[in-house]
Amino acid sequence: MKRLLVCLAAAACSSGTLGHHSAGVYFDVDAVVELSGEVTDVVWRNPHVYFTVRTADGDFWNVESNSVSILRRMGLTARLVNAGDRIRTAGWPGRQRANRLFALNMLLPDGVELILWPGTAARWSDDLLGAAGAMAMDGESSPASLGIGNDIFRVWSSNMANPASFPLFPDVAGAAPEYPLTEAARAVRATWDPAADNPYLTCDPVGMPRIMGQPYPMEFIDEGDRILLHIELYDVVRTIHMGGEESAVASPLTPQGYSRGAWDGGTLVVRTNRLGWPYFDQSGIPQSPEADLLERFTPSADGTRLEYTLTVTDPATFTEPVTLEKYWTWRPDAQVRPFECNTEYRP
Repeated sequence: MKRLLVCLAAAACSSGTLGHHSAGVYFDVDAVVELSGEVTDVVWRNPHVYFTVRTADGDFWNVESNSVSILRRMGLTARLVNAGDRIRTAGWPGRQRANRLFALNMLLPDGVELILWPGTAARWSDDLLGAAGAMAMDGESSPASLGIGNDIFRVWSSNMANPASFPLFPDVAGAAPEYPLTEAARAVRATWDPAADNPYLTCDPVGMPRIMGQPYPMEFIDEGDRILLHIELYDVVRTIHMGGEESAVASPLTPQGYSRGAWDGGTLVVRTNRLGWPYFDQSGIPQSPEADLLERFTPSADGTRLEYTLTVTDPATFTEPVTLEKYWTWRPDAQVRPFECNTEYRP
């Protein structure tokens, strides 16, 4: 069975599906409300930025927004919004708690409007900050100095405007994925509470395979007998052991598992097992320690893209192997930056 790692529709990519924590869990992404008041506190940290806003009637609102990792790539910084500013904001209202909002737009005292979510339309002003920029484009061809085709060792990014490269598994688009689940897996998923049981809403690193759906840059680093895959989200570093038939039987179960790699021409083939991460995705589908993941990373001939396939074999969960596909794009100025997650964050 093959499913693409894409949004169900291009329009969905500019709504609640883009956030790696699945904003629809805690916010009604089908409604937009407005709020005005004075900013009393700003917490500009990953995984999400927070503002506290006091309205004219004295109520305090918890206003959440995008990650620092995305906002800074949109040209937005912590200096733009400060305690004491009187602002106007619009966004998705909270589902479980009153006085909660996920901000998409924010109007500052000087009339500048911040676009806080890629693809969001302006609401009040023509004086805007917050362009999606390079995040919404594919990259450039590799110069000869980088090498063509087989040059995987660089920073790769996602094109967030292209459904074919959307960086999250389909479950965050709001529709239940139709995977070939065993009866046992269906029973586990039926008990899933996305608010109470969701392990993706803290600063704890996400395990395989879900970490490969993250939206931020990642970099392959060649260390000879091993390849490091440095992923910006949670500062995760995967280790891919190369050049041997070393057994992983004695290795401990870990969220990222034990990965062994080999070259098939210009394609890096990686097999991962010994997984200690209990979930296949963000919809409550379980994953057993016997899961076997087979990944193929293939740079395009002109070096602009890194094609990816992931085949998951887990008889405890799936009645047949499941294959997912996506791609990353190359931009010469992209960097993997420290994630610096706020451990006090609570959804």
